[in-house]
Amino acid sequence: MIESPNDTVQVELNNHLLTITLNRPDMLNALNRDMTTALGEITESIPKESDVRVVLLQGAGDHFMAGGDLKEFQVMRENAVDSKAFAKKFEKFVPEAQAPIRRLRSLRQPVLASVRGSAAGYGFSLMNACDMVIAADNAVF
Repeated sequence: MIESPNDTVQVELNNHLLTITLNRPDMLNALNRDMTTALGEITESIPKESDVRVVLLQGAGDHFMAGGDLKEFQVMRENAVDSKAFAKKFEKFVPEAQAPIRRLRSLRQPVLASVRGSAAGYGFSLMNACDMVIAADNAVF
């Protein structure tokens, strides 16, 4: 059974459709560390779940994803001892964030993105990892 380790991403498996919902609508679903962890664990578990035939990726609220959470990145920078320490933390974060994108691209199941509002930065990359994008009239890339 596929579960999210935290509430930044919701998952629901219904009739062989796995719906993954980015769930930080108050922050335009911006990527933070918790969401990175959740997407990593979820995308790692999909190939092990034989009941999943299609994956749908969507954002809660009015936007797909506005990119990275710049406020969280700023806090990471402020809490770092110096710029080298921040760079080292960020260099570790980047591969962790890229892993779900690579996994989505390699799935045998078709992956669809349902995009409303903004799909920027990481959200644009996540969307492009999908096999098909269904964009609302208000989608902005």
